[in-house]
Amino acid sequence: AESDYTIATLFSGEGGLDWIDKNVTRRVQTLPGFDGLTKVSDKIGEIVLRQNSTA
Repeated sequence: AESDYTIATLFSGEGGLDWIDKNVTRRVQTLPGFDGLTKVSDKIGEIVLRQNSTA
């Protein structure tokens, strides 16, 4: 999908997935009821790997 290409472009560089983990996933985990949530980092990591393997 077009959004997958954009996500891979934004977050595939050095530190891209770390940035998402630090600034999105870990912050969401501080909210009540979201402890242990990793869906955002997992999905973006999946997209980045898929896009890199087809490039």
